[in-house]
Amino acid sequence: MRIGINGIFLKEGLSGMGNYTVELFNELVRYPGHEYVVFLSCPGGLEKRLDKGIQVVCLSQEAKTGLGLLFLEQFVLPFYLRRHRIDLVFAPAYTLPLLSGKPSLVTVHDMIYKMRIDGGSLKAYWYRRFFYTASLKKAWRILTISQASRRDIIKYFPKQKNISVIPLGPVTYPLSRQKKPSGVRDEGPFLLMVGAVLPRKNSLRVIKALLSLEEREDLKLVIAGEVNGQSREVIDFIRNQGLKERVIVTGSLSIEELAWCYAHGEILVFPSLYEGFGLPPLEAMAAGMPVIASSTTSLPEVVGEAGILVDPFSVEEIARAIEKILTEASLKETLVRRGYDRAKAFSWEKTALETLSVIRELEK
Repeated sequence: MRIGINGIFLKEGLSGMGNYTVELFNELVRYPGHEYVVFLSCPGGLEKRLDKGIQVVCLSQEAKTGLGLLFLEQFVLPFYLRRHRIDLVFAPAYTLPLLSGKPSLVTVHDMIYKMRIDGGSLKAYWYRRFFYTASLKKAWRILTISQASRRDIIKYFPKQKNISVIPLGPVTYPLSRQKKPSGVRDEGPFLLMVGAVLPRKNSLRVIKALLSLEEREDLKLVIAGEVNGQSREVIDFIRNQGLKERVIVTGSLSIEELAWCYAHGEILVFPSLYEGFGLPPLEAMAAGMPVIASSTTSLPEVVGEAGILVDPFSVEEIARAIEKILTEASLKETLVRRGYDRAKAFSWEKTALETLSVIRELEK
């Protein structure tokens, strides 16, 4: 079977969906019986991370706007699927080419677009409302990445029963090829947040928790993630409070730069208000970093008892957890040990084998 992968909207950077696509298909290609063709809008960079056994097809070098990418996905991609004799369309990031008429599999990572948690433009909202929903309803099978996301899908689409939950694995960061991000100084300990600077990531409460630790003036916070229009409140707060030296927002980082952050940070602080899965806590545990995470949505599924779970709306609870780990060496050692063990329960090999099982069911 020839499987076509819709990668039109995937970016070069370390986005969650980009990592999911690369890690999953680099693992799937190891198992015989299927050919994989990924369709990208080039030039990009994502293709450099894909296994050489995966065929890469670049549709265009001109589509740089959202409307151009939409045209490629919905009108040009179906033509390429026929040309390359694709048997099954796999959409790893919500949207299918609706005119393809091929058997299809779509991964729905979360229901953020229905909840409107991240805001964004009205144009983006209506795009997601139509194309995400239509793809979800058209798909022969839906994959999602946590029980929490499955519950949310059923909440908004109670008629959808063809849902399989397949957890993710940790991204492997090359500890031998670390690179310190520009703007991050070596002096002094720092807390780490990983992910785009969005309201639901809860950066403001983490900053306020840091400021409440009056005897920890040397402690910094590094926020490693993309900055966009929804980051304004956090960026303005940092500037207005004169915190540029203490709260460092790096922007998007390379794999080598994130590896450095995981290797040198004191604690990953991840009190997100909503996640479909939550890769950063899993990555931090695999790297030997203690984790503080939300007690809500999917994060308890990922962290289990290997981290400290907090009320994401409580600045005081976040601050207490930070102070407790920094103060109690034995607790930190316990969390690191539990984190290593917890991370071993997740792997891209498991993700790939469970995904392969679904693909084989669709072949019947």
